[in-house]
Amino acid sequence: MTVEPLNTDDVIRAVAHAASHRIPLRTISTGHGATSGEGGVLIRTHRLSGVHIDPDRQIADIGPGATWGQVGAAAARHGLAPLSGTAATVGAAGYTVGGGISPLSRRYGYAADHVLDLDLVTPDGRQRTLDAESDPELFWAARGAASSLGVVTRLRFRLFPITKVRAGALTLDVDDWADVVGRYLDWTAGISDTTSSFLSLKNFPDSPDLPEAVRGKRTATIYVTSLDSTEALATSLEPLRRLPLAADNVTDIAAADLATVFNEPTWPHAFQGDAIAAMGVSASTLSGPLSHLSDDVAVPTFLFVHHLGGGMSAAPDPANAIGNRAARYMVRIVTSPTPTTDPVATAAEHDRTLRSLSIEPTGRVSNFLFGDNVPTAPLADCYDPADLPRLASLVTRVDLDNILRPARGPISTGRDHRRWPGRSEERRRK
Repeated sequence: MTVEPLNTDDVIRAVAHAASHRIPLRTISTGHGATSGEGGVLIRTHRLSGVHIDPDRQIADIGPGATWGQVGAAAARHGLAPLSGTAATVGAAGYTVGGGISPLSRRYGYAADHVLDLDLVTPDGRQRTLDAESDPELFWAARGAASSLGVVTRLRFRLFPITKVRAGALTLDVDDWADVVGRYLDWTAGISDTTSSFLSLKNFPDSPDLPEAVRGKRTATIYVTSLDSTEALATSLEPLRRLPLAADNVTDIAAADLATVFNEPTWPHAFQGDAIAAMGVSASTLSGPLSHLSDDVAVPTFLFVHHLGGGMSAAPDPANAIGNRAARYMVRIVTSPTPTTDPVATAAEHDRTLRSLSIEPTGRVSNFLFGDNVPTAPLADCYDPADLPRLASLVTRVDLDNILRPARGPISTGRDHRRWPGRSEERRRK
């Protein structure tokens, strides 16, 4: 049964129905990926898309269906900007309570770090307003793990006085991707927290299912977002601009238009995605995926290396449940099935690329786990091990009958490191 609530009362009734019948409960708004979840109650919150901006206090108050495009446009009218993601069509609430890594996060931290309060309908039938005073334990958990606790019906968070940023893409004209990875990582070691970036390496099969512009192509792109002055950023980018470039469109851009830089799909897509957080990354530790991406692939296969650290390293006050703050990089493996691709072949391609990694992970990043591979990338890996019993206890407190079905799987109380990619049998036994 699918429910598209028009108000909070509709959400409460839908949750109560699922709870009384002890049937699975799922929630979606927009997001990146398509889901194959079946059975139970599915709450689609996209109609609850209200956005209110308090310009004097620099705060946004939104419904769970509001997209980053809507929030960004409303905030821009007052000279403000949120810590939005790279896709304007993604729901702001789900992104934020899942952590929220923004192109501005190296300066300001995770989006969840700036949540002031939220309304949550929990499976025990209660509508709760959570903040640091009313319920500090659930407020701690909801900023990072809200999907495991209930249905968010309202979210309030800080905005920032930003109207313009410097952003764009450096499209590389190179075949030696290992050299590109090495140079990119060397560059990240010396830049300020006011600049965020990630490296995108994509391999597209020669398939008639794909647009001619990408069919059979391999692309390498470095995306940059900065709060530095135009002159300071130009100086910072000099080492990267010495690489052979096919295009360079880094320029001043309105903060509200930042998502246009990344050209994300605007429709649900059945990507398989895993995201590994790590202290260190090198061309050597990525040699497996790089070798795989140099060959012909059965489905579009992508490798992303994101520079973390900066403002994401420090916990806010009050603290929240975001884990793996010590990580300096995030490595993402993404595969994208085409209309004629065998799902089994897609899963095999994804798994083969993922398992060729040899990095030592600190954990996973929940915002970037999607697709039917999610059960093999457990949500517990997204949190610090010491926090797992606390989180599991809170989940049990509000969902005694275990009806919630978060898209990224359940929180367990331990990690099974046999699931980590690139770990040899010898290392597993240690």
